[in-house]
Amino acid sequence: MNFEEQDSKSYINKRKFERAYFCSEDDVTFIMMISGNSSLSSEKGKSRAVCANISNMSLGGAFIVVDKVTANHFDVGSILIFNEIKSKIFSTKDLNLEAKVLRVHRHEYVDHVGYGCQFTNIAGRDYDEINKLIELALHSSRKKGE
Repeated sequence: MNFEEQDSKSYINKRKFERAYFCSEDDVTFIMMISGNSSLSSEKGKSRAVCANISNMSLGGAFIVVDKVTANHFDVGSILIFNEIKSKIFSTKDLNLEAKVLRVHRHEYVDHVGYGCQFTNIAGRDYDEINKLIELALHSSRKKGE
């Protein structure tokens, strides 16, 4: 085992949960409702749905990508509530999945912002639904690799 392999394996082994990765063609998104009373709402009194593309996810959290206009309102420490997951192969509604923003990736040359989020209250149905999507994604990627 060379140094790169050893370093790579030690990094992978630090993860508590197996992680599923999604490409843009998978079109996997979280939907969150932003309250009309929130500073994130474009019109006071009117709630609106915000879509966040999911780049990767585990039972511990997710890395999401949001357009810059919406994203400028989320900072480290922000609490996000995901209400729905949509994808080509999987969809679920009526979630109450809370996540805390731990990392923010902003770059001037792209039109989106990435967020590393940790799930803070994953239990019950939310846990089951996230686990189902991760298993589907991992099973699908393993089939492609065969």
